[in-house]
Amino acid sequence: MGISREQHAGMKTADVFRKQGVSETTFYKHKAKFGGTDVSDARKLNRLLCEVMLENAKLKDAAAKIW
Repeated sequence: MGISREQHAGMKTADVFRKQGVSETTFYKHKAKFGGTDVSDARKLNRLLCEVMLENAKLKDAAAKIW
């Protein structure tokens, strides 16, 4: 999200690529996927992902005890 923000702030796209160490293709794929996402949306998605990963770990532990 910071990469897109830098570009929208007026930084030249080529400079953003060099600064972040990404290729042009990676940048535009990222922008297409996350361009409309703001920070609060990203935090919500991150929290949901963490909850799912924790639940998955608990299930794996339970299955290991059964077997």
